[in-house]
Amino acid sequence: MNGSIDIWMSGYDNLKKCFELANDNHNSYCGFKVVSDKEHGTRMFLYWYKNTGLLTENNDVCWFPYEMDETEITYFVWGWLKKYDMGEEPTCGDGSYGKGFHFRAKDFGNCMDGCDESNVAVIVSPEWFYYGK
Repeated sequence: MNGSIDIWMSGYDNLKKCFELANDNHNSYCGFKVVSDKEHGTRMFLYWYKNTGLLTENNDVCWFPYEMDETEITYFVWGWLKKYDMGEEPTCGDGSYGKGFHFRAKDFGNCMDGCDESNVAVIVSPEWFYYGK
């Protein structure tokens, strides 16, 4: 991948397509961590290689017992998104809301969304997805 991906979407099939797009450079994933802060909300960071020298001091990374491929990581992230408690559904707008996600990926060496670790391949966050009329 040469560039970045920034997609707001919903549904398993769309999440799978997001990982397919990101798969050019990052075809396996070796760990994750979930981070929450006021500025960016709750996000899951997915690591594409294990280089502990690139981690920040507070590196609550959970390393997988094996590298996960695109299919395995999609199931893993989808399970987290489905079970994540987003609180009450918003009531504004002239449509309805459902659980969705924000998917971000960049090629190696680029940092994104408040993450200063260059071995993070993908960031996914649960978001309300608006379905208009």
